[in-house]
Amino acid sequence: MRHVIFVRPDESGWAVEFEPFAEPRSFTSGAEAEAAAKDIARDLAHGGEPAEIRIHLKDGSLGARLRGPGRGVEWA
Repeated sequence: MRHVIFVRPDESGWAVEFEPFAEPRSFTSGAEAEAAAKDIARDLAHGGEPAEIRIHLKDGSLGARLRGPGRGVEWA
C-alpha cells in the first residue's frame, strides 16, 4: 500500500497531513512543510513502505507529486 502525505496551505501557513496523525502538523513556510513530508517519506522508505508526497499550491491546486518506491529511496 502506498502511503500518501499531503502538503497544503492552511490558515496558519502550511500543513502536513498524513493519515496516522490525529491532526495536521502546521508550519510557517512551505519549505518547512515539504522538508517534514520528505522526512516522513524517508522513514517509510527505510521500512520498505512506498510513499507519495502531494504538494498543493496556495490556491489549492496540485503543484507536484513525488513518488518513492520504498526501501532505498532517497528524497532530495
